[in-house]
Amino acid sequence: MAKRFFQRGGPGQALSPMFLPVISLALILSFLWMGSFWGEREPQAWHEMAPALPLTHQYLESPTAFAFSYPDGWQYHIPQTNVLIIAPPALFQLEPAPSIVVQRNLGLIGEGSLNAMMDAYLRRGPFAGNHAWQQVAPIAETMIAGRRALIVVLQGRDLAGVGSEELWSQIALTQAANQMVYIFVATVPLSQRTAYESTLAAVLSSVEIRE
Repeated sequence: MAKRFFQRGGPGQALSPMFLPVISLALILSFLWMGSFWGEREPQAWHEMAPALPLTHQYLESPTAFAFSYPDGWQYHIPQTNVLIIAPPALFQLEPAPSIVVQRNLGLIGEGSLNAMMDAYLRRGPFAGNHAWQQVAPIAETMIAGRRALIVVLQGRDLAGVGSEELWSQIALTQAANQMVYIFVATVPLSQRTAYESTLAAVLSSVEIRE
């Protein structure tokens, strides 16, 4: 069976054309190609996190490549090949909300090591030009789907500028057995971090990479 990895749409997931601008904005937001103003804000202090929401649904549209579980009421959308967004409906209505963007990246394979891939991704994305992201924790090693991975935490703002919601973002990068690079970008408004960080971590922990 041919892979259906990150093809458009899915059973029960079709969105009308009126949502295309919304998806484009969400994609820009979660890809971290953001420019604005950091100002003098310090990274938010840690607070006790709410428990993760139950993961009652599973994405199974790409059975030979990728799967994950997600909470009731959340939606996934595939705006382009090799890119998937999972989030509550509020995100697709241009409201502040948590999200995870999954990228299956061809362009980083030639970088060699995971460290070089992460460095290239950060340089070309959140740290390029005048983008307003600050790294708030060192790059660390972790495991995703049983594979060695790197993870980094950033804090910043979106394209709306000084008055926009400040965001917390965690980027994780790993490789499949066939060397394909997977990037997981979990982003949440700082005001919602305590409510959703555990849920974002649970979704990431549920990931299966099958290729």
